[in-house]
Amino acid sequence: MFRKKITIQYKDPFDYKIIKDMFKVIPKNYPPYFGAIPKTMFNPFTGHARPDQKTIKSCSGFINLYKRSILVSSPFDIYLEFDENRIITEEIGKTGWKITTQQNNAQLLNYANSKNYKFLIKLELPIYLKSDASIVMLDSFYHFNKYEIIPGIINKKYESIISFFMPVRKRQTELYIKQGDPLFLIVPMCEDKIKLKIKKNNNVSTQNTTLTFSSLKEFVMDKLT
Repeated sequence: MFRKKITIQYKDPFDYKIIKDMFKVIPKNYPPYFGAIPKTMFNPFTGHARPDQKTIKSCSGFINLYKRSILVSSPFDIYLEFDENRIITEEIGKTGWKITTQQNNAQLLNYANSKNYKFLIKLELPIYLKSDASIVMLDSFYHFNKYEIIPGIINKKYESIISFFMPVRKRQTELYIKQGDPLFLIVPMCEDKIKLKIKKNNNVSTQNTTLTFSSLKEFVMDKLT
């Protein structure tokens, strides 16, 4: 039986090392502090480790998450500035690229009755993704980033650039993500081990090429895989 795979295609000016470092699997996808955590709690008053008091290093839910997921990190520096109503500055390294769009609040936030956010933004990374399995996209909570990623599920039929949404908080005036900073986790929705394939293809499209206004019927899922 052939293993299911996720294929990542990139083009210049990226190189293989940048893209390989962008997608991290266990153990490289763990938060950087994970190695310093003991398996049991330490009692400073007695000087003993408490075998009955476990840390997150013994949490199966935490371990399973990182065994099954791929951490996606930023392939470049991202710097955005905001006023109360819009994006006012966008710098993607020194490329001159524009990868960020502001979402109209009439799409979601106006109905959410939340006073924590002023608007949502969509970022589209010029990296092409194709997967044999549907993928859950999750915020990488345990990295305790200063930003949030909105979760979702990518249908296995989806073959396009990697895009994701972020909320901008009310008092937030800037967003600075360095190359290599964690963005989000992707979790394949299958029991099989996933093979991650990375290849250069200067002919691949790094733009959204959907020809219709809506692709809901094509990508909404009836089954889990």
